Amino acid sequence: MIQVGFGIGAFVAIGLFFVGVRFLVQSRAAARGFGIPDSELGEGDRFWLVKGDRDLACALLLGVLVLNGSAHVLAWGLLLGAVAPVGDCAIVLTSNGSRLIALGVHGATALLMLVGAAALFIGH
Repeated sequence: MIQVGFGIGAFVAIGLFFVGVRFLVQSRAAARGFGIPDSELGEGDRFWLVKGDRDLACALLLGVLVLNGSAHVLAWGLLLGAVAPVGDCAIVLTSNGSRLIALGVHGATALLMLVGAAALFIGH
């Protein structure tokens, strides 16, 4: 179970790293892929840079937790970190955004993080 949890932690960290970089270098395209309709995006490109910066920082932090090797610490990191994709899902759904992206990307990410946390807590 612990290997599954660490694998999920590494997968999420790597995925979040690439999401963060995309928001930094292709803000508008990444914002569209986030699931919010163009009509709701406005001119907030700087906001998307902030999101990219935060995603990148979270990915690096999660990566450090994976490399640290403590199943208990990584489990808490995944559990608490799952708040972000739950919030993203809610934002997309309340912005008349894509239900597919809200649930299939953000919801699935939250679920995956919770499964990883559970695997680590159970295996610890």
